[in-house]
Amino acid sequence: MDSTFEQHVIAALADYLGVDTADLSLDQHLENDLELDSTEFVCLLVSIEKACKVELAGLRFADMKTVRDIVAAVENRARTLA
Repeated sequence: MDSTFEQHVIAALADYLGVDTADLSLDQHLENDLELDSTEFVCLLVSIEKACKVELAGLRFADMKTVRDIVAAVENRARTLA
């Protein structure tokens, strides 16, 4: 079963890109598959912060390669704040 954070990240990404959630997968590469750049990544993080109610300041685009990496970072931050 998908985690709530996974669902929120996928939904935010789909909304940002203007695609259906079914068109996204955890293993898609942010730059190569989804064509996100660092500026777009920051905008996406703001959407994810609002959806997940977790602070993501300090996450670096260079450290995030796939959608799965973003989900893991959000889950890690949520555990840290709990």
